[in-house]
Amino acid sequence: MTEPASPGPGGPDQPKDVEIKRIEYPDEKGGLSMVASHPGFATLAIECVRLFREGHGVNYVEWTMQSGDPEFGTFSVVIQRRAGVTPAEKATRLAKENEALRAALYKLANPDSSMHDVGGMTTFAREALEGVPPCA
Repeated sequence: MTEPASPGPGGPDQPKDVEIKRIEYPDEKGGLSMVASHPGFATLAIECVRLFREGHGVNYVEWTMQSGDPEFGTFSVVIQRRAGVTPAEKATRLAKENEALRAALYKLANPDSSMHDVGGMTTFAREALEGVPPCA
């Protein structure tokens, strides 16, 4: 269990300030990385672990939050395991695989003189997909 937040600068009714320790942009994956400290973050991390253990998320969980400001509206907050693949990385892999499969299907549907038998078509399809990682 986490300790309750200590009173903020405005007294016991004010929330504790977030302590930002480091911001990196771009980080190793091309995004924004921030290291911050706040008791609410510990609660959020504990909730993430619970959701992962209950099978509600394999690699990431997402929360929808209202900003309270009509100009900014709703935000999605995605919490991802560092060792996993981000939704954007997975989408990129899927797009590459899709492109390779479409090219292979086009070639199989429009064979030229070098492709007379099923074995040749299979070999061609394998070569067309070489280097495209399978998606999980």
